[in-house]
Amino acid sequence: MKLPPLEKLKKPALFDEEMKTLRPFAKRPAPAEGWIKKLRGVMDMTAAQLGKRLGVSQPRITQLERMERNGRTTLRTMNDVAEAMECQFVYAFVPKKSMAVMMESRAKELGERLFYNELVEMTFKGDSSVASYKRNKQMHIYARQLMFLRWPTYLWSDEIMKVDVGDFTIPPDDKEESIADDFLEEDFIDEEDEDYNI
Repeated sequence: MKLPPLEKLKKPALFDEEMKTLRPFAKRPAPAEGWIKKLRGVMDMTAAQLGKRLGVSQPRITQLERMERNGRTTLRTMNDVAEAMECQFVYAFVPKKSMAVMMESRAKELGERLFYNELVEMTFKGDSSVASYKRNKQMHIYARQLMFLRWPTYLWSDEIMKVDVGDFTIPPDDKEESIADDFLEEDFIDEEDEDYNI
């Protein structure tokens, strides 16, 4: 089922747009020798000369280069070294895939897990509506996917899997009601006769 436009997905979509320029850069690995040593080589700048610009000794520059290669330097140090070399230190988190797609996938994964958890519980309790629940599998998963995308803070909490969806409520600031039941009524009231079997 195609997801409707959701207000909560606008922010991730805008972020994805911002990341377009950084994504190609993120795919390029850092130089094996590290950025400090690489730039010094390109500029024909000695460690002693860079040390003088930074106000530190030549051995300290050698140490900084080693720390950078080992991932043990600080952002502040990298920024200071970049400034001393008349460069700009750039720091960013670039998602490996679209943020919106990541959130939609996570919501679907949680929706499926909730569905199967509920199915197991219903079967264990001998609930007579198990067959109907199975037939409407896609509808139930979709409803829970919508639930997570409308309240995305729950996407990243594994604790949600320990909560009975029937008892899962909107945060205290909002009206107390069952989110899953609300979505089933709101989004599928006109689709009761359609076949949702997968």
